[in-house]
Amino acid sequence: MKIEMTKAGSRGFCDEVTYIRTNYVRVHSNPGRPAKTMTNYMAIRIIGFFIVALVALYLAVSTKDPIYIAVTIAMAIAVVAVFMSYSGSRKKVYEMMDDDSAKTLEMTEEGVSYKDGKTSLNYKWEDITCVALNKRSITFFPVKRAMEPFFIDAEYKDQVIQGLKEAEHGYLLEDNVSRDAE
Repeated sequence: MKIEMTKAGSRGFCDEVTYIRTNYVRVHSNPGRPAKTMTNYMAIRIIGFFIVALVALYLAVSTKDPIYIAVTIAMAIAVVAVFMSYSGSRKKVYEMMDDDSAKTLEMTEEGVSYKDGKTSLNYKWEDITCVALNKRSITFFPVKRAMEPFFIDAEYKDQVIQGLKEAEHGYLLEDNVSRDAE
C-alpha cells in the first residue's frame, strides 16, 4: 500500500513530533505511552524552573549567604537554558509546518519506506519495533535508537492500519489514543 501525503503537518502534529524527537530516548523505551505536545511540556518546565529560581533569589537576598547567591545564579542560567531550548523547539515546529514537500509512505510485505524532500528511509519489518498511533501523529519506531524514526500525520490513520494489516504486521500498532482516554 502506498500513501501520498501532499500537505504540511498541522501545528499540533509538528508540536507532537518535536516532543517525540526531543525526548526520543525516553519515548523509544516506552512507545506505548501517549506523546505530549512540546508547547505544554516546555511551558511546565519553564514555570517550574522559574519558581525555584524565585525561591533561590528570595533566600539569597534575605540571608546574603554566598551559597544561596551561587544557587540563584545557577538557577537563572538554568531558566535561560530551558527557555532557549523551548525557543529552538518552537523554531523546529515552524520549520516543519512550512515544509510542503511531497511525502510518500509505502508498506509492502518486505518492509516500509518513507520519502520526503530531504529523507529517504527503507526498513524491513524486522527493523520496526512499534508503530505508535498518537493523538496527532503516527510514529514508526525502529528497533535501534540510532536509526531514524519517521512520522506521518494521524489523518492517515485508517490507511496505515489497513497497510499494516495487508502486510500482516498489525501487531506492531500501539494505539496510544485509546490508552490516553482511559
